Amino acid sequence: MKIRFEFTAQARYATGLDQADAEFALGTTVADALRSLTKTRLESLRSLVFSAEGALHSSLILLVNGRMVTAPNAHPLADADVITLLTPIGGG
Repeated sequence: MKIRFEFTAQARYATGLDQADAEFALGTTVADALRSLTKTRLESLRSLVFSAEGALHSSLILLVNGRMVTAPNAHPLADADVITLLTPIGGG
């Protein structure tokens, strides 16, 4: 199945991309898709998405088709889903 990733703020800066598409097997979860993407294609995104222990950062907001995902390890994806990564924004 084809999944689109949309990048904002720091994720866009880290990847140099607004979006990326990738193919995954049916039943892949949001967390699994991010793990695969950051291991195979976009390693520059890994430290923004995962801690050193491999857990998703709690400050990361993930949307699937515009709806917030609260359990990315248990949220299965469907063909043509769009995952949006909203990273924290700092300033002062």
